[in-house]
Amino acid sequence: MNRSDAERIASVFEATGYTQTNSESEADFIVTIACSVRQHAIDRIYGKAREWQKRKQKEDLVTILSGCVLDKDKITMSKFFDLIFDINNVSKLAQFLEKIDPMAASSSSEVKDLEILRQSLRMTESNNFFSIRPKFNSTFQAYIPISTGCNNFCTYCAVPYTRGREVSRPMSEIIEEVKGLVQNGYKEITLLGQNVNSYGHDFPSAVIPSEAEESLKKQRVMDLSTRRSTKSVEMTNHFSRLIQAIDKIPGDWRGYFYSNHPKDFSDELIETISKLKHFPHYIHLPLQSGSDKIIKVMNRHYTQKQYLGLVKKIKNKIPEVTITTDIIVGFPGETEADFNQTKKVIKEVGFDMIYISKFSPRPGTKAAKMENNVSQKVKEKRWQKITDLLKRYLEKENKKYVGMVMKVLIDAEKNGKYYGRTDNYKVVELQNDVQPRTRLNIRKQTGPMGQLEDIKITASEAWMLKGEVI
Repeated sequence: MNRSDAERIASVFEATGYTQTNSESEADFIVTIACSVRQHAIDRIYGKAREWQKRKQKEDLVTILSGCVLDKDKITMSKFFDLIFDINNVSKLAQFLEKIDPMAASSSSEVKDLEILRQSLRMTESNNFFSIRPKFNSTFQAYIPISTGCNNFCTYCAVPYTRGREVSRPMSEIIEEVKGLVQNGYKEITLLGQNVNSYGHDFPSAVIPSEAEESLKKQRVMDLSTRRSTKSVEMTNHFSRLIQAIDKIPGDWRGYFYSNHPKDFSDELIETISKLKHFPHYIHLPLQSGSDKIIKVMNRHYTQKQYLGLVKKIKNKIPEVTITTDIIVGFPGETEADFNQTKKVIKEVGFDMIYISKFSPRPGTKAAKMENNVSQKVKEKRWQKITDLLKRYLEKENKKYVGMVMKVLIDAEKNGKYYGRTDNYKVVELQNDVQPRTRLNIRKQTGPMGQLEDIKITASEAWMLKGEVI
């Protein structure tokens, strides 16, 4: 989401006459986008801001802050930044830039883009975030927000306080954007939302696409027999209808979506995913903790039993599915017994990747007011135990891929070697040369980046596969 925010902010700068630099030392403007969960990230911003203050004493430099910034952060950070604006109110940034240099906009070669930007920014503040056409950093990967904000109020997260309540983007607008990207040669489209499963909960019933009406009627009948709430069914129907519609877009591309919430992951969504052509059978399903006590304190609204039951249903319907997760270690009140429950879930599920965070209290959230009674040393040990547990599992699990031919999108280069990801998001290091080729509907490539290639897997490690282009 931060990357997607950055692309929209870059678009505002470009339309106002500025160009982007990859070197921080060359920049006249530096924009920082704050994290929603970890205080550690905010502390790093303070550290960088102090460095920039020293530069300001010697040269002209403008520093700007956005993203998930709490009101208390705004007060303390105002002495370091020339502008702090809510990410949903991008108009404030555009007005600031034109005020600093009125001639920059008038001299911009992107006059058409500037006028489109101005028209977009005349909209209400809650909508103009979606209206900004992003300046994508990649020619083959794109992040597409389908909603902004969140209604869940997990006790460790600042999003509901900084981005507001959840607002869903119009379905037709998302579909058209994805169509345009695929037509322009994009190979990987990622739909973004703090909780994609609740997409469309704020839509009036009238906006449900006509092709979805019959399905929704059938689902309501099913609802009566299973005694589910119609509201819950309609919530999930919107996201299912969205990815079904996007999946019909022809082309050689693949799609992902982040992030899911276990409490809103419906049977209908599982059924939908099992039938999709362009969306690989890869699901990121945040657990955060395996202890019912800690899950409740986190305000996550599910239990260990419910989470494991959901995983079982997913695997029964999609046997080849890859599941990854997020876990926070050292949450306030987490005992060794609680941590053991998390390890229990890890062993039962068999995650293909775990993104582990050591709890870092974010002032302004409920969790920050709880007694942070788990020492940093214990957090480090628990982090290492999960890492070791995952490593041992993946060393065995990844061996099954050796000898298989897998579709890989080449998306990185380091020290002369190319890397890519399989459909199920495994990193692959390429062991032989990849010949560049020209793709239709996109400018001529000077290298293999952005190509989808058939790769034969020749070796495996815990964190990486190795393979050759065939």
